[in-house]
Order: sequence, then C-alpha cells, then structure tokens
Amino acid sequence: MGGCCLSAPIFGKSGIAIAAISISTPKMRFTNQERLVAAVRDAAAAITVQLRGAGAVFPDHPSG
Repeated sequence: MGGCCLSAPIFGKSGIAIAAISISTPKMRFTNQERLVAAVRDAAAAITVQLRGAGAVFPDHPSG
C-alpha cells in the first residue's frame, strides 16, 4: 500500500527554520499533488507570519 508525506519549514524571527509542518496520506489518496503541496506551503507560511510578523519573505512562495 505505502504512504506519502509532504513537509514545509516554519521560520523564526532570525530567518532560520525552527520547525516544520507535514501531512501524511496513503499513496492511493495522493492524487492532487499540487493542491496538497500548496496547502502545506501556505500553512507553513501563515505560521511563519505569526512568528515573524507581517512582511516576512518566503523563498519560492507567491507571497514573497
């Protein structure tokens, strides 16, 4: 059967990754990769904003 996992870093005030967020799903449910990647990336970015304040820059993210 197998499984898949996606993760994204959460950055602290200094810009260094201090944590990560991830999701895991059975391989058979890993059908809409783009949507899942975007969801994990957006969640990590939202948490980072809360930790760093507005105006945080995220490499390779549409908001940054």
